[in-house]
Amino acid sequence: MSITEQSIKDREFGKFVECAGEIAVRTKICQEDGESIAVRITDGTVGTNQNYFFEASSVASGTTTIATHTVGVGDTFFLKEVFCSGDNIAYFEVFIDTVKKDKARTWWTDFNVKLPFGGLEVSAGSTIEVKVTHASSEVGDFNAKLIGSLNG
Repeated sequence: MSITEQSIKDREFGKFVECAGEIAVRTKICQEDGESIAVRITDGTVGTNQNYFFEASSVASGTTTIATHTVGVGDTFFLKEVFCSGDNIAYFEVFIDTVKKDKARTWWTDFNVKLPFGGLEVSAGSTIEVKVTHASSEVGDFNAKLIGSLNG
């Protein structure tokens, strides 16, 4: 059947193929005989992976900022996740430019929390801040790690 004999529906259906049991979109590649095509498969990370680690020791009862990171001029930070941990039951809040974006709590069964952001774009000059609040009569050590990628 020539291309002029194909219906639009048939041509549209032909754009989809199966790949490893999943439906994938097929694109037409114009390639000369003997010519190779470079293919790069990534995990979706934009730029350079970055992990920023912060910790605060002997934190008394109340609210304390344990992490502050300002995105540099000309850069964009894609926030994937914030990982927090500490010695006491507490809750952690993540702010971007003073706007609360998420909150998570630790408990006796797990003193670690992950707050997923999925690549939230944080612009140059914006500040990411992590605060911890606990009510224990004992001081505690707390930490936070900002996980993402930098594209500048």
